[in-house]
Amino acid sequence: MVAFCDEVVWKIKGAANEVELQQVIQDSILQFGKTKESRREDAYLMNMIVTLKTTLAEELPSEAFNNVKKAKGIFRTYVRLNRGELF
Repeated sequence: MVAFCDEVVWKIKGAANEVELQQVIQDSILQFGKTKESRREDAYLMNMIVTLKTTLAEELPSEAFNNVKKAKGIFRTYVRLNRGELF
């Protein structure tokens, strides 16, 4: 899962705009859903948040920094939505 998350972060940093950023995130969730670990979507979402938070500590160009920050917020929203579905 770590390699998959690193690949997603790389794509997030390179997104040209917010639409592309959203697409990268949605594609990653769909792609993860096709793996054998798909039952662990909550673990994937939390892992992405931690990976993105770690990435924010790196020196990044401003656009990549903004993409990572926005992506972290989007993944947090997915976590909240998933928790809402459980209860």
